[in-house]
Amino acid sequence: QHPTVATYYNNLGSVYDSQGEYSKAIEYYEKALAINLNVHGDQHPKVAIRYSNLGLVYDSRGEYTKAIAYFEKALAIFAKVLGEAHPDTKVVSGNLASTKAKIVQ
Repeated sequence: QHPTVATYYNNLGSVYDSQGEYSKAIEYYEKALAINLNVHGDQHPKVAIRYSNLGLVYDSRGEYTKAIAYFEKALAIFAKVLGEAHPDTKVVSGNLASTKAKIVQ
């Protein structure tokens, strides 16, 4: 499928996420991820964004182990492709740390 469709799916996921409809958000984020993986491969920033979005939804659902796994995937891609100092890398790193702190509590 076309990468633009992935963007539309991602946007729908964001809407569902903002409305607290996390299952629907996950469904659309996963569709976007599948397209981006197919089109761009597994080391592209768009793939990292999809992983990060999934991490945020799972964090919102209180599924911290799943959230951490997605944040770690996103962080690895961003760090490799964009570098440690890039704002996107720093945001995901912060989200990962925040989610890990919730498990410790």
